[in-house]
Amino acid sequence: MSVNTWQIGDGTNTITLPFAPTNVKVSLPFQLEEFTIEGQGTALISRFPKSKTVTLSGALWVTGSTNQQLITNFLTQLESWNRKVVQLSDPDNQFFTSAGWLFSFDYTRKQEGKEVIYRYNMIFREATGTNVTVVLI
Repeated sequence: MSVNTWQIGDGTNTITLPFAPTNVKVSLPFQLEEFTIEGQGTALISRFPKSKTVTLSGALWVTGSTNQQLITNFLTQLESWNRKVVQLSDPDNQFFTSAGWLFSFDYTRKQEGKEVIYRYNMIFREATGTNVTVVLI
């Protein structure tokens, strides 16, 4: 695996992003309740830990590729995984989880000179962990 290799797969098919994401955001949300105890001050209670979320932003393009090649090689597969559980592989193996990630994907097409570039946002919600059950309907 090269230094910038990011891969997404479903166990049957795998896509390697042509470029590393330009942004990687990790969120570790939780619910926080705050209340006042008379004469004692404020109390904070954290409960129901949520699963980790990883958001990737970047561009899909390959020099010299046609729009149809980008659609065939990347977008069709990524769209088919939308709202499904996938595996995510990154250069440091930081985001590997055996249960996978619930995947969400959106993109914007941009024409830059003769090149077609797709700017994307990919959201991966950890499909395992405390108080997390994934039900796909």
